[in-house]
Amino acid sequence: MIVSFCSIHFGVVQHTKRYTAIARLAYQTSALATDRFQRVDYRCYAGFHVGGGVLLPAGAPAQFAQWDNFYAMAAFRETSRNAQDGRILDFALPRAVPRDLLLPLAAFALMPFVGLGMAVRLDVECVPASDGEPNPHAHAWLAQRKLEQDGFGLKERSWNTLFRRDGGRYVRGLVAAQITLGCAILDVDAFVDPRRNDARGAFTPEQRLPRKAFNIHNAGGHVEEVEQLKASRQLKRDRKAPKHAPQPEVASTTVTNAAVDRVNDDEAAGLKKRFTDAAEEAGYELKSNLDAASGLPTLSLSGTSVAFDGRAFLIARTGGSEDAAIVARFVRQLDWPALVVEGGPRLADLMAIAAANEGVFMVNRAPSAAARNLISRAFFDELKAAIAHHDPLGLAAKLLADFEENMACTHVDEPVDEAFVQAASQVDLQSVADRVPPNTVPAQPVKAAGPASAFAPTVTTSGNDGRAVAAGSDARQTAGSPSEAVDDLESLPDGDSWKIASDPPQLAKTARYLQAYANRQLQELEEVDEIMRRMRDRSSELRETARPPPGVGFSPTEKL
Repeated sequence: MIVSFCSIHFGVVQHTKRYTAIARLAYQTSALATDRFQRVDYRCYAGFHVGGGVLLPAGAPAQFAQWDNFYAMAAFRETSRNAQDGRILDFALPRAVPRDLLLPLAAFALMPFVGLGMAVRLDVECVPASDGEPNPHAHAWLAQRKLEQDGFGLKERSWNTLFRRDGGRYVRGLVAAQITLGCAILDVDAFVDPRRNDARGAFTPEQRLPRKAFNIHNAGGHVEEVEQLKASRQLKRDRKAPKHAPQPEVASTTVTNAAVDRVNDDEAAGLKKRFTDAAEEAGYELKSNLDAASGLPTLSLSGTSVAFDGRAFLIARTGGSEDAAIVARFVRQLDWPALVVEGGPRLADLMAIAAANEGVFMVNRAPSAAARNLISRAFFDELKAAIAHHDPLGLAAKLLADFEENMACTHVDEPVDEAFVQAASQVDLQSVADRVPPNTVPAQPVKAAGPASAFAPTVTTSGNDGRAVAAGSDARQTAGSPSEAVDDLESLPDGDSWKIASDPPQLAKTARYLQAYANRQLQELEEVDEIMRRMRDRSSELRETARPPPGVGFSPTEKL
């Protein structure tokens, strides 16, 4: 099992910081560019550029996927001196992922944002790290404006709330969960944990050293900071646990929100209230008791092994697939972007399968080989379809198709734990889904209408959280799955129920904005013409003043 170096960074391209979309896109694509502030040249990194492309929201014109068209819109849309030119999102990718799958995995990690309506330019690089190993990572430019039929329109302010939620930990958890889920679907034994080092029991973060220090060290010089860093890394390797250390079953398995470090009593009471309302609406009978391990009052669901104490879900040791599916559904109700699953491997694998069905995944561990096999068979086609839906040029989708073809040619059936498969097949997930209602709060209108991606996010409103994103969708459609645990998944709604009607007030507002913009441009042109006219008049007056009056000066008829 491989843990990816969890570097997830996001920010805003701001003109006030002498940063423009022109410079950012040149950085991502390893190109040369000149903006209003400086000249940048990143062509020296072109050899490390793995690939890139444009991801478009549903319903966007396909011609904007062409790089020239997209660049013209993104680089020159903003004209104000203090404008924001878009949002950036950079994140590391696990080293265990094959090079050909880096771009599809990065595209899958961005599906929740594209599903909200953000147009994205994605690029993947793989440069050598300081330890000599590869350092695969992704750079993304995300639009802050809605993409309409004729280009970028108005800014969507609600997206700012998403990136500010939980101090930024919500987006970090969302990206990490998407990467870990993508690795499971691609059958890669890796995960990404976005929590702080102390929260996940890791070592103290390494000190960041300047490149100059490594250059001196590589040239044979002695740099004390580099020597200390090498000693620290050797200590980590010596203390590293076996690749697949056996984990004993414990009394219960806990499932917590990876985006929240601590939950105070008031927040816990609010979450218990929301859990109670959702459980009663689903027809469950609740029992209040005291958890022996934590000493906290919990609410348990009668007839199940599931309990909730306001901070974590608890699944008893005797729990099974049905209990894991119930927890996954309620996790979606509470709008958690990523999960921390602590407990024995059996329940953790069952929780992984149920969470994959809901599109929200754990980040502190990877499923076992048997669980990954089931998840890969059930959701690979769905992952491929989700990416292809937002990748008009098929750059990432083609890589997935080539990978699938190669796997079909070289695949060798591996023995699967039959006991685990039987345990995962004991419950019909569809019947559990009928007992726990999905997120049914209507989504906010989106300008571009189109069939929702299988892994696209759902915009929900709950409590005081405002508009938020939940990774995944209640719509599920899978064929040919190997067991009942992934057979009876929800299908997409029939007819035109997924379509979003046009919004006449919004269209009128956009027309007024365009008209006001045209009027301002016309007024500026008139002011420039007036300034030029005054300058010409002033120049004529100066020439008239400088001309000598008649009879003054040298006359050709004057005698010498």
